[in-house]
Amino acid sequence: MMFLGITQIYMTRVCLSIAIVAMVSSNGTAANNNSSTKICPYPAGWNDTLGEAQQGEFDWDQTTQGLILSSFFYGYVGTNFVGGRAAEYLGGRLVFGLGVVLSSLLTVVSPLCAYVSKELFIANRVLQGLAQGVTFPTIHMMMATWVPPRDRARIGTVVFSGVMIGTVVAMSGGGWLSNSEFLGGWPSVFYIFGGLGVLWGVPWFLLVHDRPEHHPRISQAERSYIMRHQSTVKREEKIDIPWLDILKSVPFWTLMVAALGYNYGFYTLLTELPTYLSNIQHLDMASSGFMSALPYLVMMVATILWGQLMHLLLSTDKVSVLVVRKLSTAVCK
Repeated sequence: MMFLGITQIYMTRVCLSIAIVAMVSSNGTAANNNSSTKICPYPAGWNDTLGEAQQGEFDWDQTTQGLILSSFFYGYVGTNFVGGRAAEYLGGRLVFGLGVVLSSLLTVVSPLCAYVSKELFIANRVLQGLAQGVTFPTIHMMMATWVPPRDRARIGTVVFSGVMIGTVVAMSGGGWLSNSEFLGGWPSVFYIFGGLGVLWGVPWFLLVHDRPEHHPRISQAERSYIMRHQSTVKREEKIDIPWLDILKSVPFWTLMVAALGYNYGFYTLLTELPTYLSNIQHLDMASSGFMSALPYLVMMVATILWGQLMHLLLSTDKVSVLVVRKLSTAVCK
């Protein structure tokens, strides 16, 4: 269920990146007053149907498109820090579940907001970011509660592969939907991906529990296995956060810098690649969606294979958990 939840939040997070290509008139060639276009000209003799411009409904210039695409992250940073702490007090089941379902509901009404005004559409994306900002801190807290350290490499890669799978589905499926007449074309991207998130919430709230000892349907063997590792999984009691020690920690700042570089590259590619393929490479919606999904498809395969390799090394006592974490961080950066 955590894997499906992460898949869902990335489908709703990414769907705008591909849909905006179909939403904007002439691939976003609208310019402020007399400013020049930022669209790459067609090559001489270009007559391929892949190069036909998308004639969308919104006259948004490049600056407006950039603001709309980035607005999600203005909200996202606002709840990252409080998400994990809220999950400790309110429970990961409630916090993560509400984050996914609320952002999905906001995705469903995104086309309506866009038709009303770009300001309302931007506000909608900010609210989606606020809702999803709690999800990853909560997932880490729940994995620390349910999964012993020696199993986290294997289980964690499966859970977090939802990032890539959600991106691949949103990019490729979103391109196809935007290029179709189904439910009006591009609005169907928001209706379908948002609707799936609302449906996901039903089994999540029915089946998932915060802790193994509270789960009424967990097998005795699984409960005993997790409870035998109580010294290494997160306990139920809340502890004060040692803020001063964290701020003085060299490993903390090292990881912060590494994460900053990774996320900057990842999300720049995530949000801008479909527009680049349309405006510069002149691909149509279906081709743009497929090509945008390819990097994440490769990433998904590499992530799963790497996780299985690290689990194999851990299970044979070839390396320690610390070595696996350092090695994985070095390779991925």
